[in-house]
Amino acid sequence: MALCSPSCETGRNPAEITRSIVLPVVCYDRPQHTRHTIRAALDGGFSHTVLELGAPYPTGVARWVADTVIVPLADEITAPEPRNRRWPGNTHRSTRNSPQC
Repeated sequence: MALCSPSCETGRNPAEITRSIVLPVVCYDRPQHTRHTIRAALDGGFSHTVLELGAPYPTGVARWVADTVIVPLADEITAPEPRNRRWPGNTHRSTRNSPQC
């Protein structure tokens, strides 16, 4: 794991690092390409994906993205488990998938 060594050197658990990526929605006419790119990012270990929408924005673009890009991937996308968030009343501490370095 590429992040294990630097993470362990600083005392961080690599399993608790969110890997984020910004993906452009290049062509509104071919959503299958965006879905393919999202799948590749998920397979590459990214768990937080931001879709960058290109202007001009079609009418109803947010609904289009939800229905055309996200819903077809619903079986491949899972909601993240809350991790060590700092807000009143949160006592959750995740230990899932914690590799030993």
